[in-house]
Formats: sequence, structure tokens, C-alpha cells
Amino acid sequence: PFLTIDPETARDFDDALCIERGPNNGLRVWVAVADVSHYVKTDDALDREAQIRGVSVYLPDRVIPMLPHKLSAGICSLNPDVDRCAMVVRLDYTPEGVRTDIGFAAAVIRSHGRLDYPGVAAALSGDFRGRRAHYKKWTPALVELDQLAKKLRKKRRGRGTLELEVPEAKVVLDADDPRLVRDVVRAKGLAGVKSAYELVEEFMIAANEAVGDYFESRGLATLWRVHAPPEQERLEELGELLSGFGVNVDAHAAVSPAGLQKVLAQIADQPGATALSFQVLRTLKQAQYSVDNVGHFGLASDRYIHFTSPIRRYPDLVVHRLLKHALRREGQASGGGGKFRAVPKSELAQVAAACSAHERRA
Repeated sequence: PFLTIDPETARDFDDALCIERGPNNGLRVWVAVADVSHYVKTDDALDREAQIRGVSVYLPDRVIPMLPHKLSAGICSLNPDVDRCAMVVRLDYTPEGVRTDIGFAAAVIRSHGRLDYPGVAAALSGDFRGRRAHYKKWTPALVELDQLAKKLRKKRRGRGTLELEVPEAKVVLDADDPRLVRDVVRAKGLAGVKSAYELVEEFMIAANEAVGDYFESRGLATLWRVHAPPEQERLEELGELLSGFGVNVDAHAAVSPAGLQKVLAQIADQPGATALSFQVLRTLKQAQYSVDNVGHFGLASDRYIHFTSPIRRYPDLVVHRLLKHALRREGQASGGGGKFRAVPKSELAQVAAACSAHERRA
């Protein structure tokens, strides 16, 4: 029984989750991701336009989609109670949250529920009033997902993942005249809603890392999502700035995620934590796409790939095609992987550069 969990206003559903008992009394999580590559063929008109756009652009009152609405919100979207093509990642864990095995397949799935972050937050707190009554039947699965996600998050914090206190803004428009801005508030402002968001985020990161492990272990060329370490000089400048606030920055240690994590821990207790976090963010390099894997500094991840949002990001669509080709060569369920090819590294490098540029432009 797959479920989608998204913002209340979402119209396209990239991913769905399912949890069940796994081998050796462990847990098995399935992450299903919309199979855009089943419909958008390499170098057809849709593909060429998607390359030009690069990403979907989300504005306060509209979305400029990478793909036409009939695809992005229709046949590709994992809408409830209809069959949909998907690429599925299998994640097996021990009860303690240690990953023991992974698997991949092209599949057809059916989402059994369209849930949203506030609704999940309410269900996890035992609130089933009004329209949230239908969340009750999904609560056992949500509780298991939440408990496992918290264990995975604790492990990520242990390896040094960075958690910047930089709130995401949500623009509230006037109900009668959407040209007028009425307020700017925190998206995911409530602690429970933030926790529900983190639940989904944790399994998306896990799926992206699993796909990265697949390509790395086979030495296959792909599009990596990389985030290089900050430069020593920038860290020294940050240290001079933060010293005035009583925050100590060891510029040599801070070139590792765990070292910079200690700086953020000091900032968290400051009255101006948000402003100081912005200064740390400005010190970091920009994440980008590359054919050379240098790891992802912000996530403290050795192998990270964007895989979970092919409806709204072109690199994910490219990775889906490469994965299908590789699965077919191994005799796995590839959803027509014979239509795709292994792309030379030089050609992928051009795609990576274009995708990075389009992301910055958007």
C-alpha cells in the first residue's frame, strides 16, 4: 500500500512510500518514483523542451513546469487510486536502521492515499478531527516510517550532515487579487509539519544514495549531485566574522562536514541564529551536477545522485534512463531499458554543465 506525502498545494506527485516487514525481522521500505522516461523519449520534442527548461519553476501563484501538465500532473504523477509506471527502490534495514540490502526495478504501482504534511503531522500526534479521519487507517505505517526516519536522521547527523537554520519562505497572496502579497511566512513553520517533511526527506536521501551506490559499485558513468568542500580562505573569513559573536571556527577542521557541524551547533544558541546561518551558507560552495563524484559536503555523503524528482528535474530523468539501461544488461525488470544507451562520459559532462546552469537560471 503506497502513499504519497506532499505539500497541501502539490499538483504533481513524484514519489510514494511503502513500509512492510523485511527479512530477519527487519524493515523493508519501497520508494516509488514516477517513471517519466516511459513517456518522454530520448531527443523527442518533449525531451528537447525539458532540456531547455531544466527544472520546474515554482512561483507563489503558479508553476512553470518542465513537462506539460498532462504529463506532470496527469499520466506521470503518482495520483491516488490509479495505476502508474514507476521506478522503485527497495531499501532493507535492520530494526536499528542499518541498511542491509538494496534493489531496483521498473514497476507499476498504485497509490492508496494522497496525504499532506500537516495531515501526517496531525495523525502522528493522534489528531483525526474532520477531514483527517481517513488518516487513521494509515497511522501504523506512518508511525513505522517516522520511527525509522528518525533513526536514519540520527545516523546522518553522526556522520556530519549540515542542518542550517535557514527558514524557507512561503508567500501568501490575497484571495481576491493574487497580484497582492498579504504576508510572507515560514513554510513548514510548525514543528510537527517540519517533522513530517523530514520523514519524507530521509527516505528520498536514502533512495538517492542507494542509486549512487549502484552506479559507483559498477563503475558506471552517471550524473552525480556533488557539493565540494568550502575553501580554506572562505572559512577563515567566516571565522573572523563569527568570532565577534563568540563563535569559534577552526578553519582547518571545518573543511570536513563534522567540523563545520560543530560551528553550526554553536550558532544554534545565538539570538541571531538565522542571520549567522546565512553567513555560513554563503561560505559554502554551490551544489551542482558533475560526472566526477567528489561527494556531497552538505549531506556528508560519499555517493549522492538526484533520482527522486524526474517530473521537475531533468538530471533525474537522465539518471532513470541510465539505470534502466544498466538493469536490462543485468536481466532485471527495466521497463524497456533496451531503448536507452550508456552515455559516454564526455557527453554526460555537457549535460551536467547545462543542468547546473539551468538550475541557477531558474
